[in-house]
Parts: sequence; C-alpha cells; structure tokens
Amino acid sequence: MFRTFQSTAVQQEVNTNTEALQSSKSQIKELKRTLQNLEIEMQAELSRKQGLENTLDETQCTAGAQLQKIQELICQMEAELSRVRNDLSRQSNEYKILLDIKSRLENEIATYRRLIDGNNSSELSTNLKDTNRKVKTIVQDMVNGTVVNSKISEIPLKL
Repeated sequence: MFRTFQSTAVQQEVNTNTEALQSSKSQIKELKRTLQNLEIEMQAELSRKQGLENTLDETQCTAGAQLQKIQELICQMEAELSRVRNDLSRQSNEYKILLDIKSRLENEIATYRRLIDGNNSSELSTNLKDTNRKVKTIVQDMVNGTVVNSKISEIPLKL
C-alpha cells in the first residue's frame, strides 16, 4: 500500500509537472509568436520611418531650389525696378528741360509777333539788348541710381 500510495503520489506529481510543462510550452510558443509579430511590426515602422525621412529630404531639397529661384527672381525684379526708376528720373529731368525750352520759345515767339505787329518797338529793343541768354547742358553719369559724375556746360546766346 505504501508503494501504491507512493506510486500514486509520484504519478500525480508527474501529471502535475507534465501539465505545468505543457502550459509553459504553450506560453513560450505564444510569447515567441508575440515577439515575432512585434519584430515584424517594428520592421514595418522602421521602413515607414525611413520612407518619411526620404520624403522629408526630397521636400526640403525641392523647397530649397524653389526658394533659390524666387530669390533670383526678386534680385532681377529689384534690378529692373532700379533701372526703371533711373529711366523715370532721367525722363523727368529731360521733360523739365524741354518744358523750360518750350516756355522760352513761346516767349520768343510772342516777342517776334510783337515785332512783326510793330507794337512796343522801342520797349522791345530795350528788352532784347538787356537780355542775356545761355544754353545750359547737364550730363550726369548714373550707376545703380546714384550720380557718379556730373558735367555742366553753358553756351551764351547772342540776340
């Protein structure tokens, strides 16, 4: 009986250990599957991260190239604006000179008309004798909108 009891106790212990072993093996298999799934998921996330980094690099490169083109365009536009301003300033000066010449010519024409009409002949001859006229020419050299050289010449006119 002692042997049967001992044999039964050993058998029960073997059965308990076998069940525990089977349970542990199942847990190990489940943990291995979980580990494999996590490793696969990690590789997928690493690939996704690499893809996003590549996309970011490409986007930064493209944006940098576009920014450089825009900066070049801005420089060109600024140069064009400076040129237009210089032209406008030059044309304004020329217009003032022409307007002054026009005014003088109109005065001269009026004087000649009075001479032709015979009005105020003595007064006119006195005014003509006292009148000193000269042509003033101004030449300016400009670089980037700045006057670098200016030359003024005057030529007296005799009436």
